[in-house]
Amino acid sequence: WNKVVFKNLQAGYVSPLDPGVYFALKSAVAKRAFRYLAKHFRLRQQGELAFDLKTFAFEKIGLSRSSKDAGQIKKELQAGLEELESIGFLAPMPRELRYEKIAPGRWTIRLARHREADAPPVPPVVETDSGPCMVRDLVARGVTPATASGLVRDHAHEALAARLEVFDWLVARKDVRVSKNPGGFLAESIRKDYSAPRGFASKAEQARKLEEAESARTKSEEARREAEARSRTQAEAEEARVTAYWDSLSPMEQVLVREEAIRGASPFLAAQYRKHRGSGSSVESLYLQAILHEYVTARIVR
Repeated sequence: WNKVVFKNLQAGYVSPLDPGVYFALKSAVAKRAFRYLAKHFRLRQQGELAFDLKTFAFEKIGLSRSSKDAGQIKKELQAGLEELESIGFLAPMPRELRYEKIAPGRWTIRLARHREADAPPVPPVVETDSGPCMVRDLVARGVTPATASGLVRDHAHEALAARLEVFDWLVARKDVRVSKNPGGFLAESIRKDYSAPRGFASKAEQARKLEEAESARTKSEEARREAEARSRTQAEAEEARVTAYWDSLSPMEQVLVREEAIRGASPFLAAQYRKHRGSGSSVESLYLQAILHEYVTARIVR
């Protein structure tokens, strides 16, 4: 540390920074504005500050000076300021009040601290190990740090986790209920214990349904394999009985049975066998075996 830093510390030119809030911010503009404004709200002990627009944007927030047009500067600042409004750090303010033209090419910007931001900080929740994490989860979704700490203190972890899951489900579907004031909706849904919307299924319920579907699929597959095994066993047993019967016949009896089987064969098998009879091909043998199997199975085995 050099002398400049030491003098700043002696002068109180510092500001406590909530790292949970800071790292939850997504916009670089929001992070820079949060650090700068938190310090100046504290030092000046004022709830509202005004700056020259270009000075604030270029020197304090670090926007590129290539954006010289006031309209472009406002556009680049807007998303970050809205994020600070959504977490309750800045008071919402319409554009016509936030920006004031004081001369050609010169504008001022007004920034007011939200009244909840001036309230004494709520002590961190320490009832459970998950308390601080839950506070950060709520803040990351737009709930103010003070409100988040109070909600974690007053509600069970399971209830908070359930409401967060519903909230994330609504955000993913761009539901209108969370479009305007997501943090406010989330806090109110926890306080009033909103019922789950139609079509929502918790992760636990989804996991249960997947488990049930997997169990049903496994049982169905096992039943199919068992049925196939029984069918194969029956077919093999039947084939063994047919073979044993055929082998028990004398050559003359086999000739008689063969001719009787051909005469009594089904029309299709009989026609196909006669078509290939005498060719000595494997097709002829195949149809003859089918005719004999059909005959023996129907007349002898059963």
